[in-house]
Amino acid sequence: MQHLTSVSIGYHGDSILPDPDNEMSIDKVIPFLALKSVSKACFRMVVLQYDYWDDEKEFESGVQNLTLNGNEIDGESLISLLRSLPTLRRFEYTLARETTDVSIFVPKKIGQAISHLKLCLEELVIDSNQYIVPGPLN
Repeated sequence: MQHLTSVSIGYHGDSILPDPDNEMSIDKVIPFLALKSVSKACFRMVVLQYDYWDDEKEFESGVQNLTLNGNEIDGESLISLLRSLPTLRRFEYTLARETTDVSIFVPKKIGQAISHLKLCLEELVIDSNQYIVPGPLN
């Protein structure tokens, strides 16, 4: 796939909440981000928790435009993922439409995740959708 420059992948089911059998895991995302020819990528319904990220998943990407829509990615994982994208010029992140985990959307972590991009990031879009379903805070 040496000529692939743009990739867009996601599950678009009928349910409002992500279906665990059809969600995008980081294992499905990294092979596309790691392709040297890919400069634009869009993934929908990526689910990633920090305890799943390990050294084997480290990579470096030339992607300059990344869109993550309808996601549940915790702050630490987002930091690890974006550190693999040192030339990112545009980043769009939208939280899953509904989630019971109010810790998923943490603006401070997003700031940490993009801090290394201050010389190249030109456009930033962050949207929580304001559909966070109240749940236990413990």
